[in-house]
Amino acid sequence: MSVLAVSGLLAGCAQLLTIPVDAMTTVGEDRTLSETKDDFRIKASILNAFAGESYGLLVDINTDVYESEVMLTGSVKQNADRRKAVELVRRVDGVKKLYNEIQVTQEGGIGTTARDIVIELKLKVYLLGAAGVGSINLRWRSVNGVVYYIGQVHSEEELDKVMHITHAVDGVKNVVSHIRIRIKLASGS
Repeated sequence: MSVLAVSGLLAGCAQLLTIPVDAMTTVGEDRTLSETKDDFRIKASILNAFAGESYGLLVDINTDVYESEVMLTGSVKQNADRRKAVELVRRVDGVKKLYNEIQVTQEGGIGTTARDIVIELKLKVYLLGAAGVGSINLRWRSVNGVVYYIGQVHSEEELDKVMHITHAVDGVKNVVSHIRIRIKLASGS
């Protein structure tokens, strides 16, 4: 089996394994247990649809769900694959909004994937350590040096910190944000 085939197989397995990992990271989020459960169900349904349609969709496309909003990222070589992924997601019950950030490109490969993984890991470390940033309420992916976000923050200041940190990471070419600002109300209000 070739190195590319093995890396593709591992990427597909890793995506399926993110569901239990996502479950462990939701403690402390600003979502209800019901919202979290709905998001897991939506993600599992999308991954199941991708697996039933094409191994390539499962391997090449990342699925992140936050409060029933879906962000698709990754890269495919043909626009038909991008359209198919969107069509499958639109069939999933409970999806409120879809952010289609799938790149159609011939770029990529192991070197690009490795650089994107490094960017994602650096962001995890930097955001987790940043004062005033609730990174647990954010999901991010790097694809060919473009970082995509979905989730929520509590203030414009927090959003500015996230953007500043992201732009400072070596290798980041651009940032696309689907982050909402949710202002916490004081108790008793």
